[in-house]
Amino acid sequence: MLNLRSPQAQLCITLFVGLILTFVSVCAKSIEGNIVQNADFDEPGAKLPLHWIMEDKIKHKGKVSVAQAAGGNRFVTLQPNSKNLAAELESNPMGIGQVFSLQQYPNLRGATLHVSARMGAIGKTSARLRLIAIRSGGQFLGTTLQQDSSDGALIEHSGRLMIPDDSKNLFVVIGLDATGTAGKAMFDDVYLGLTPAPSQALLGQNSQPAAMARIRIDAGQPIRQIPETLYGLNMEWAWDGGGLWDGPRAALDENIVQLTKAIRPSTIRYPGGIFADFYHWRDGIGPRNKRPTTAHFPEGPVSKHNLGTDEALEFASLTGAELMITANIASGTVEEAVEWLRYVNQPDQTKGQPPRVKYWEIGNENYYYGGSTHVNQAAHDARQYSDRVIEFATAMKKADPRISIIAIAEENFMRDFQPVHSDWYRLLLTKAANLIDYVAVHNGYVPGLARDYDLDVRTIYHAMLAAPIQLRASLDRVSAQIKKYAPAHASRIKIAVTEWSPSFQIVLDGPYLDHPKTLGSALFVASNIKNYIEHPDVDIANYFKLNDRLWAGMLSVRNDRFVGTAPYYAFRMYREHFGSVLIKTETESPTYNTNGAGYVGAHQNVPYLDVVSSLSADGRHLYVMVINKHFDQDIPARIDLAGFKPGAKGSAFVLTGSGIDANTGTELFKAPGMKWAKQASDAKNPRFDKGGPNEISVTSQIAPAGPGFEFKFKKHSVTAIVLDRDG
Repeated sequence: MLNLRSPQAQLCITLFVGLILTFVSVCAKSIEGNIVQNADFDEPGAKLPLHWIMEDKIKHKGKVSVAQAAGGNRFVTLQPNSKNLAAELESNPMGIGQVFSLQQYPNLRGATLHVSARMGAIGKTSARLRLIAIRSGGQFLGTTLQQDSSDGALIEHSGRLMIPDDSKNLFVVIGLDATGTAGKAMFDDVYLGLTPAPSQALLGQNSQPAAMARIRIDAGQPIRQIPETLYGLNMEWAWDGGGLWDGPRAALDENIVQLTKAIRPSTIRYPGGIFADFYHWRDGIGPRNKRPTTAHFPEGPVSKHNLGTDEALEFASLTGAELMITANIASGTVEEAVEWLRYVNQPDQTKGQPPRVKYWEIGNENYYYGGSTHVNQAAHDARQYSDRVIEFATAMKKADPRISIIAIAEENFMRDFQPVHSDWYRLLLTKAANLIDYVAVHNGYVPGLARDYDLDVRTIYHAMLAAPIQLRASLDRVSAQIKKYAPAHASRIKIAVTEWSPSFQIVLDGPYLDHPKTLGSALFVASNIKNYIEHPDVDIANYFKLNDRLWAGMLSVRNDRFVGTAPYYAFRMYREHFGSVLIKTETESPTYNTNGAGYVGAHQNVPYLDVVSSLSADGRHLYVMVINKHFDQDIPARIDLAGFKPGAKGSAFVLTGSGIDANTGTELFKAPGMKWAKQASDAKNPRFDKGGPNEISVTSQIAPAGPGFEFKFKKHSVTAIVLDRDG
């Protein structure tokens, strides 16, 4: 469902409101099946496809035509022109539509509407389908399907919209839009009904036998040195660091220390995400009995400052990590940040040595507006933030030239996402590029179920496991912005993803709230780390977050003791069984299609196998990391090696579990009056409620070796094959 307070959802008057007067001509079908007329465009009509309408005031923005594919099927094509202005894409985009009156379709009230279409795009335009419920008082509810350039291929998309059961609903509008000023948007098989279209039942199903995959690895073609800083984490100061500080012992939790040490994090970001915007470091130093209790942000709640700077530095030291600090630009001052830096690094006393804290991030997510008091108090526009970066970075680098500055930027992969600040990159990079070492984004939270609560586990997990495709494109956009606005610094400024993780819901009554801890989420973690390893401009990544008594922790609580979740073990696979030099890998894998879910769009031909390979620094060991995303079937693969002669046998380490929603049995925090929703389970193989220490496993076995060999990768698994060089 659209956020009606966001700029992109301030529809006011949509393209189709002017069509309401003509709804009688398009509302003559039964409620059974598809209520869209001429859904396959087999009736071309005179100027527009029969039963489809275009508002007079947008007819100058482009051309509508019906084309015929090689197989004989017709589809509609929208060709926008330069008058299809970006500023009018929400209110008056170039497009066609149909309108349905709830007086004539009363059964739509209180129903969940299913919408789908095959969509494609060519050039610098996107095909967009919007389903909108128009309510009295100028209110709107809606959902959007969007397909960016597909080189002309028509790709299946689907979504749903829940209509409130009240008399305020007046009309339902389905609109097909073109979002660019050139190119083509194409649509076919448009569907709207009370049940999914028949074609939707086949998408994302694991029914076909898994074909043999082919993996070709050339160790003689190194691609890049894998940055050690890709294996970072986040921790927060509030609530005793989410349990990191053991109050009764007045010390760091020994179990968390040992579990963290085992995964060898490279950096640990502190003092939090949003908490950083209201953190004053002096509250967290000195004798603990004299430290204050303060609000996390203006409207509360509160915590005593037990996990301060010295405790964070101690934890980083004990676990072999570097601390990364986020400076408070919302309620803090430049002078406060410089004094913090001096307190930590003591630059006058440590000249010629590496700084104790190298990485300093300027702000958190200060581009956001709306939703809460603390978000609004932390918000900056693009010019304000650019000026703050110059102010903070200049003073901090003067105090300690050894540090690296991380500036934040607005970027996301979401299918409905529109930047709030279109000039953020331009102003930041043209004004402050000489002071910036990294651009930070938080574009790795998936699947993001702001909607689609009623989808089944498999549909949602299929979408989540396809998300790395979108995440890669999002990272490419960041690289392009750096090259465009800071060409002289583009080779130096790298990308830092300072927050990322599987994230389903943040509403307490959500049936997917606690799903970040499952085996399916672990497969996403492994696949997304592969993304960061392979992207040439990503140098820093920090998982959000290390530990939590709720749903977001890589470490969470079972029987009052912190234990690893499934994503913890996926992270650990890379730290224990992967090298430091990325090498060329090519994969041919069986694939699946997904409709998408939450903020993940539809994708076709998603590989079941994700594969990434590396060498050790000395070249003596070759590592192959393989993620099998198939829920039900093992996948055999032929692996061919070049540039590396292995010994007679290798080793394989396999992370898997009893099902896609299997987990280690961690529990959500319990408090009086707090009631969590029953969590969704896989209908075919429900394991979520059976969570426990034996549901997730990491096993080892002997692996065949040679210049060519075969290996069967277990269903829903992460496998690391380790080969030693012969001789």
